[in-house]
Amino acid sequence: MPSNRNCCIVGCHTTAGKCRGLSFLSIPKAGKSPSADKWRAELIRVIDRCDSSFNPEKACICSRHFEEKDLKRAPSGRCTGLVQGSLPVHWMPRKSIETRKTTRPQPTAREPPPVPERVCYTSFEDLSNDAVKSLPAGWVILQRNTSQLQIGLRLSSGQDQWSILVVIEAQHFLADVKVLDIHGAHLQADLETKKLGSFLRELQAQAMCPGITNPSLQQFAGHPDGKTGYFQHIRYSFEDGKMLHTSCVRSVQCELLIETDKSYCRSCQSVQDILQEKLARHETVKAIKPNDSLRGLSKKQLKEAFKAERKKNFVKQAEEFKARIPSESVDLPEDLHNDLQQAMGSLQDPLQRLFWEEQLKAFEKKEHGMRWHPMMIRLAILIHSKSEAAYETLRKTGVLKLPGKSTLREYTGATESKSGFQPEVVDELKKYARQLPENQRFVVLLHDEMTIKSDLVFESRSGQLVGFVHSDKDCGLKPNRKLATHALVFYAVGINSNLKMSLGFFPTKSATADQLYSLFWQAVACLEEAGFKVVVSTSDKAPPNQRLYQMMGDPDQVVYRTVNLLAPERWIFFISDPPHLIKTVRNNLSSSAEGPSTRCLWNNAHHILWKHFSRLYHQDMEMGVARSGLALQHIRLNPHSVMNVRLAAQTLSSRVAAVMQTYGGLECQETATFVKLMDRFFDCLNTRHLHEAEHKRKPDLRPYTDANDERFRFLQEDFLGYLFQWKASVENRPGFSRAEKAKMYLTYQTHRGLVMTVNGFIEATRFLLTNGVRFVLSNKFCQDPIEEHFGRHRAMGRTSENPNALRFAHQEKSLRLQRQLALTVTPKGNVHSRPQQQPAIPMCRSPLKKKARKN
Repeated sequence: MPSNRNCCIVGCHTTAGKCRGLSFLSIPKAGKSPSADKWRAELIRVIDRCDSSFNPEKACICSRHFEEKDLKRAPSGRCTGLVQGSLPVHWMPRKSIETRKTTRPQPTAREPPPVPERVCYTSFEDLSNDAVKSLPAGWVILQRNTSQLQIGLRLSSGQDQWSILVVIEAQHFLADVKVLDIHGAHLQADLETKKLGSFLRELQAQAMCPGITNPSLQQFAGHPDGKTGYFQHIRYSFEDGKMLHTSCVRSVQCELLIETDKSYCRSCQSVQDILQEKLARHETVKAIKPNDSLRGLSKKQLKEAFKAERKKNFVKQAEEFKARIPSESVDLPEDLHNDLQQAMGSLQDPLQRLFWEEQLKAFEKKEHGMRWHPMMIRLAILIHSKSEAAYETLRKTGVLKLPGKSTLREYTGATESKSGFQPEVVDELKKYARQLPENQRFVVLLHDEMTIKSDLVFESRSGQLVGFVHSDKDCGLKPNRKLATHALVFYAVGINSNLKMSLGFFPTKSATADQLYSLFWQAVACLEEAGFKVVVSTSDKAPPNQRLYQMMGDPDQVVYRTVNLLAPERWIFFISDPPHLIKTVRNNLSSSAEGPSTRCLWNNAHHILWKHFSRLYHQDMEMGVARSGLALQHIRLNPHSVMNVRLAAQTLSSRVAAVMQTYGGLECQETATFVKLMDRFFDCLNTRHLHEAEHKRKPDLRPYTDANDERFRFLQEDFLGYLFQWKASVENRPGFSRAEKAKMYLTYQTHRGLVMTVNGFIEATRFLLTNGVRFVLSNKFCQDPIEEHFGRHRAMGRTSENPNALRFAHQEKSLRLQRQLALTVTPKGNVHSRPQQQPAIPMCRSPLKKKARKN
């Protein structure tokens, strides 16, 4: 091959001298054959050269422009030529402007012109008149007025019953047909385009489907329940003063009217075949013998065999017990008999009675032969979580019979201890929701963080290190290798039910508003999916929570509600925890010209200062009286008392306001006015039970029963009006800078929290009262339940109040297993003490999930 050969394709710079491994193929010579000439012409056209230097007789094309299948090769692999008809396809020059080929559009297919339908009746009056004139024989007009027309076909002579009933409404010309009191949707007809007489004759010409009348097959059918494909159709009639009834089995898709040469409709024929198979199976079933295998038996047969076995065992136990009475019975003295009878009769609490019954059963059985009631398992888990040593002491001394530690581990280890929203919690919520009526499914969603120990622990069950910040793409939490310092918990509380349950927890390093946004809607979705209705979201006044609420509305306004994305017809109202607001307002006052002096509150030309409270306390000490009830711990605040809500509520009370207003002088009047408003605000948002207002003689503690309650006016007009007037008074005060004016009013976060809480509380309460709730206790909107939940976690840690992430997960699972029992052990609150009389604990008989044993 000469080394001076070049490729003739435009843009290809390969040469035989420089490009080793390529073959340079000549264009076929002309005149060999017609097909070869045609191929030659097509090659020249594809090369597309019009310059004078292009000579087809000497031009060559390199092999890289062809497919491998288009090249002829010798046994040695050397290229010997081209396959006839092959064309270059690779590395070909492209046009600078591609012209698209347009196809001619298909002609539009025109629909044929509509054929006008024949209108038989233009008004209901025409239809009614035609029914009177041309009614077929056998049909009777039962009712005829301006709104409805009823026509019936008698079942048989001498009976006032109708085999076919046609009802026509005046609003439309659709004829609804009932056959033997069964509505036939498929028999409906439009009488606007069809004559009534011809329609009735069509119905009369058909025969009625008799259904399945065989008595032996009717035993397998029942009343319509929407689940079974057939039902028992019973009809009643009177003859000679006696009521008679006839029955048959029909398919739910029975055609009702059939052709005269058929016995049944197709649907009923299929049902008859099914029932005959059932009858055949039923007749071949034999009585179950004691040693017969239970494999292959139906559910009903298994139930009957189990009942027969239980009855046999009970009879045997009763006979054995009767035989032992003469030899083993002991006569008790009359006084001891009366004492035992009185003690057992006084056990009105179902849990106490269950406990002693289980103890009696356990003392009579062997150590490993006791099957415990689910409530006893939950009680054992509760005691064991408080103190393992005390639990083992009670067991080993024999004072009480309790399940062993291995038994408890089978229940506590049935589910994995991990963070996030768990499907088991949603399933448990669904079971609880099904027991409640529709108007008792309103809930409050709480969320708060608890400090945990930053620690890494190897979890042997999952083989992972636990202690990092929770990562979940679905919840908007990106993978993070930082150690968690807090546990974020979402908690659900029933507004007019006893629901108190943790939805899930997330190890965080102080969650941000973006993370809270995704987790918040995940929690709402869990509750809405379970059947509950989220009405209120309550949290503290932390900055991420405030930014979360502002993300759900106009950032320039105080956002107190948002549309429920899972139920757009409802709102979710936002409330800042009222006890936290009381504590925050007290802390604002304590720094007013006192201590660090970060504030100097001023309104209406009067200062609101902390020294007014200090002076009142010192006056009481000098006089030896306790007019205000203030103590040193109320005045000299330390890091512990600053967080105590109970002290804040006592400081901002009506008692302090009354003494300050009477004995404090003119300079204390504005402080007394503000304290009195805060006391009423806290009373309105802290109603705990129905009769608290009567016991304390404070009308503001009454439950809310009226959507136009007078306290709503006080909160919106008097309380918020006072705050807005105070803020305007400070802003209009001349001679002070913006920073100095900011110190004369409450903090920005406190102001927004108060406004959001009042507006959210009022609208949420009105919504509940207008949707089936008889009364509302405002304390249900507070964060006390989740604070008590954190207290149980700290109590379970005993000396270590801050558990690590893994320990927190184990404790969360244990509290969930205990259910209502865990709620009876409540840490002492900082606002009010627990009531002396606890409500009765509901008995839960649903079995606990048990860990499967390995063979």
